[in-house]
Amino acid sequence: NGESVDNTTEVEITGWLEALKQIKPKQVMIYTIDRETPLKGLKKVPKEALDAIADRARKEGFDVTVSY
Repeated sequence: NGESVDNTTEVEITGWLEALKQIKPKQVMIYTIDRETPLKGLKKVPKEALDAIADRARKEGFDVTVSY
């Protein structure tokens, strides 16, 4: 449909962190796409962005694993 979607915005990350606080998982895994996707134009989240998101989750007390 041509719409841009970004789940790494401040609003999305804050909402995700709030959900984690409610769910209280034992571990969180953060990763980006690693192979071809059905939709063209999808982009990998940069390593720096994944690390920043992981750091925020760790500051909230979560055990986080990041895969690139």
